Amino acid sequence: MPHAALIPRGAGEPQASEIAEAERLAVALKSAAGDLSRAAALLKIPRSTLLHRLQKLGLLPKGDEPAP
Repeated sequence: MPHAALIPRGAGEPQASEIAEAERLAVALKSAAGDLSRAAALLKIPRSTLLHRLQKLGLLPKGDEPAP
């Protein structure tokens, strides 16, 4: 069972793909010591995409984006 903080917030039960993506993002963030730019580089995605995915999964509240 995934850690409760990694389960996406939103309507209904999270899909398995959402849980898997949340875990993958969390691992990258942990490996990058919370540095969003480094985590995005590890995932080979733009930082803006990482931020969007974190918001979509409810792991980063909208309007609570870190400075560039």
